[in-house]
Amino acid sequence: MSGGMWVTQNKVRPGAYINFVSVPRPTFTLGDRGIATIPLELDWGAENTLINVYSDDFLGGESVPLIGYSAFDAEAKLLRPMLSSCYLVKVFRLNPGGTKASVVHNGLTVTAKYNGKFGNELAITVEIIEGLARVTTWARGNSVDVQNVTKIGELDDNGFVTFSGDPDQPPVTTTAGMPLEGGTNGTVNESTAYAAYTGLLRKTRWNAVAVPTGTQTVKSVMTTFLEQMWKDEGRYVQGVISEYNTADHFAVISNKNSVALDGENFTNAEATAIIAGLSGGVVMTQSLTNMRIRGATRIIGELSNTEIIEALQADFIMIFKPQKMFKKKNLNNNINKKLQ
Repeated sequence: MSGGMWVTQNKVRPGAYINFVSVPRPTFTLGDRGIATIPLELDWGAENTLINVYSDDFLGGESVPLIGYSAFDAEAKLLRPMLSSCYLVKVFRLNPGGTKASVVHNGLTVTAKYNGKFGNELAITVEIIEGLARVTTWARGNSVDVQNVTKIGELDDNGFVTFSGDPDQPPVTTTAGMPLEGGTNGTVNESTAYAAYTGLLRKTRWNAVAVPTGTQTVKSVMTTFLEQMWKDEGRYVQGVISEYNTADHFAVISNKNSVALDGENFTNAEATAIIAGLSGGVVMTQSLTNMRIRGATRIIGELSNTEIIEALQADFIMIFKPQKMFKKKNLNNNINKKLQ
């Protein structure tokens, strides 16, 4: 609000919007409160369940066995802003099915733990050292598990692969890594996927859900689900759905535009992850109004003042730069100078 006293409810722009301010920050900041959730197509991970990804595990790499990537991988684009604001994100894999990667070497069969293309980035090496077979599991070139055994039956499954074969046969040395092959992703069936997802969400605790899709059917399904959570379950959770102000319900936040984080562009649909992270991370006494987006470098779909007012009146949430305001002291000094 600019100069003057506000004595009546005649303002439009003060309301549900996010204040855009670019501030320096480290590559990744850990969230410390709140639970958000998001459905994603993944190359790896458990199916028909909610995968718990904690912010400290995401940064430390412990999330790789769960979803196939950590905070520093390109595929983590939507999870980075969510886990910067929340300590936990519950991820649902939208694309079940597909096949598991595997490899067979002299009686030793190694199979990826989950279906998906990430399994093709796994490999096994076997070295004989002082009479023991050292079996190493590799993921994207990184050693993730090492076991020293005398026979196949002594090998324990790990977070990436399972072992099978003649339990009494010793593993045979490999001169090079044995890459797993044949892993494929499943496909998304929106009807069954979102029915399973919402069914799981009804049974667990969370604060905000991102809906990073442009499909009108999914938007409608998720809006109905969120309304039921409020009405039937008494749970005042929120969902972020881009460009869907027709929802017309407190449970739905509908964003009109987007932003670039650390130079990486987010579409309006992808920006739901940013806003859901912020919404899930605030305490009950906080609002998203005037909240800063750390790491923001540019607004995508910047609106004029008139467009912002129109969008707010149409029940959208906006990302925009703060208006420049006179400081009261400077304003009074300018007035005094004019009077003199």
